Amino acid sequence: MRFEIFFFIFLLLFVASFQDFKRREIDYWLSIFILFSGFIFLISEALFYKEISYLVNFSFLLIFVFFVSLLLYYGKIFSGGDCNLLFSLTPFFVSINFFNSFNNFLFFLVCLFVLGSFYGFFWSFGVFLKNFSKVKDSFFSTKNLIFFSLGFLFLVLSFFFNDFLLIFIIFFFLFFSYVFLSLEKELFVKDVLTTKLREGDWLEKDIKLNGRLIRSSFEGLEKEEISFLKKNLKRVRIKDGIPYGFAFFISFIAFYFKDFIMEFLLLILIG
Repeated sequence: MRFEIFFFIFLLLFVASFQDFKRREIDYWLSIFILFSGFIFLISEALFYKEISYLVNFSFLLIFVFFVSLLLYYGKIFSGGDCNLLFSLTPFFVSINFFNSFNNFLFFLVCLFVLGSFYGFFWSFGVFLKNFSKVKDSFFSTKNLIFFSLGFLFLVLSFFFNDFLLIFIIFFFLFFSYVFLSLEKELFVKDVLTTKLREGDWLEKDIKLNGRLIRSSFEGLEKEEISFLKKNLKRVRIKDGIPYGFAFFISFIAFYFKDFIMEFLLLILIG
């Protein structure tokens, strides 16, 4: 991928990340613009190299990514905005043959899950520290203190036995992942004014009001449901998810340095 193309998408994904941080939403027009820009780029590549295979591979890969995006959405792994963003990046994975195109997409997807998991963990850890005064009583439960003591033991042992350092790191991530899940309501649920609701906001629980039931669903609130809530309630509780747009941003950077990363991993495996 040429640097100017990478830098162009780098800027667009930075904007997407900023939108997600600010509004927990990525504009649909931005995903369309990325997809359209990528398609123009592919046409220019096909004309320059006189290779129609770029467009043929794009067609097949687009169908494949579409079904992967649907699977991630209905599997409740990605939100609609995340799926749109993944789909829009398809042109930039396309190579002169389909095998390389598929490998490019697979590499990006692995980066998205791996780097996204680390990013999600540290984001959650930051939320935990920010709200520590609110959750400290729940955190210092007897069960958590037992696990905390075990983790401290692994840390001490790591100073004497190198193998225990890896055990401590794994334990640290698993322990705090469990803490974030157990404190979900305190950390990732917030009260908002109904006038501030947006499409896609996820209610904490079902709301039954004036003979009508509005369900808490992964798909989020629709315009008509928001309008109803504005008329009948002043505040509601919604789940405040992790703005995952930044994971796309860092994963695309990793994708640009794919060859370097693969060589580095190969050197580690060879020893």
